[in-house]
Amino acid sequence: MLLNLDEDPDAYESGMVDVSRIILQNLEDDKYLKMIPSLFQRLSVYPSLNDEQRLAITYQDEIKRMILNRLREEGVLTKSELMVWLKDKYKQGFVDLEGVLSELIKREIVKEASVKGMPSELIFLIHDILLIRAPPMDLLKNPADKAFPSN
Repeated sequence: MLLNLDEDPDAYESGMVDVSRIILQNLEDDKYLKMIPSLFQRLSVYPSLNDEQRLAITYQDEIKRMILNRLREEGVLTKSELMVWLKDKYKQGFVDLEGVLSELIKREIVKEASVKGMPSELIFLIHDILLIRAPPMDLLKNPADKAFPSN
């Protein structure tokens, strides 16, 4: 991908991490060649996405979800422990932990910090998302008043 001088390369960074992982997973038998047009289209829209769309893409990624679920359980992990765990759990291909973590740090979901005496940087879960679907109680109490069938 070539950019113009006025384009910000940082806007494409997280997209490049995702696209490169997809390409690396499909190197066998040149499967990635058929995917290039759709991957390029996906990458080209990254700078125009709003914050909610970028956050949704972040949470859709399998590796990021695995990291977030592990951090939900543990709260904090060393980077080296996280890398060993990811290599063990994600056997489909290569994981660029630095790229994945930089995206999560940029979205302010995790924080990386060095602690004196620790052999590796620590990764902390600092923000998360929770979706709850609750029944609309007002509609259930008086459905006929709201023009719904009473049953």
